Amino acid sequence: MRFRFTITKLNIGKFELRFPDLIGARELFESEELARREAMSILIEQIQSCFEAKKPIPEPEPSPFDPLAITVPSTLKQIIEQHNERLQLSGNIQDA
Repeated sequence: MRFRFTITKLNIGKFELRFPDLIGARELFESEELARREAMSILIEQIQSCFEAKKPIPEPEPSPFDPLAITVPSTLKQIIEQHNERLQLSGNIQDA
């Protein structure tokens, strides 16, 4: 499971980090380097937010060779899959 991210330089001089597969997963940084360093933290924060809000975590679009992607550790992947499965079984899915 790999989540792609983009880093875009904005007109205001900041760099926007965004995970296209996760609605709301975006943050502004002073430099592209800082955005890259913080990408995993932002991804984890967004996943945690989905857990707390009982929202499903979408399966990311395939990106096997994308250099701007984070591979989720297998244990976290299992937790995400179990979370999504529990939501489906309980019928307790909150739309984004």
